This record gives sequence, C-alpha cells and structure tokens, in this order.
Amino acid sequence: MPSGGVHPINASLAGVRKKASYLQAQFQHLRHRRGPKKAICAVAASILTVAYHLLPDGTFFQDLGADYFRRAAPEVQASREAWQFDASEPRRARYGVP
Repeated sequence: MPSGGVHPINASLAGVRKKASYLQAQFQHLRHRRGPKKAICAVAASILTVAYHLLPDGTFFQDLGADYFRRAAPEVQASREAWQFDASEPRRARYGVP
C-alpha cells in the first residue's frame, strides 16, 4: 500500500467510533460472536465493498442506521412474539394471569 494512504483497518476503527451508525452496529453485532479483531476486519471489508460499489457510479453512501440488526421482517417479529408468549405460558398459568 502506498505511504500516506488510508488503511482499511484505520477507517473501520473510525467508523466504529461514530455513534448511531450501521458500521458501529455491525461491529457490536459481530464482536460478541467473533471477537473484536475479527469484527474490525469485517467492518473494514464492508467499507471496501461499499467503496467498490459507490465509486464507479458516483453515488453517495446512505447509512442503514444503528437499529439495522434489531429491525426484523414482520413475519420474523410475529414468530418471535408468539414464541415469547408461549414461553410465558407456565408462569401465566401459575399466577392465574389470563
């Protein structure tokens, strides 16, 4: 890499520090499963992928938002709520809650 260039890892560290961003959410999502070093490398790969797709078109980056990984498709959210309701069934029966 030529001297004076921006290293992808340094760019990913800056992206992770930005509050309420997709890159920070991606880092937090992966950090718990893979560890911080691999999560930083994954964020760096995401930045390179975004740059590869945006530079030829000249389009601008639109952040997906910090809540990207918490948002779920309606059918997934409905099944999650049904599962939580079924999981609370013994407690509800024990305390007489309808």
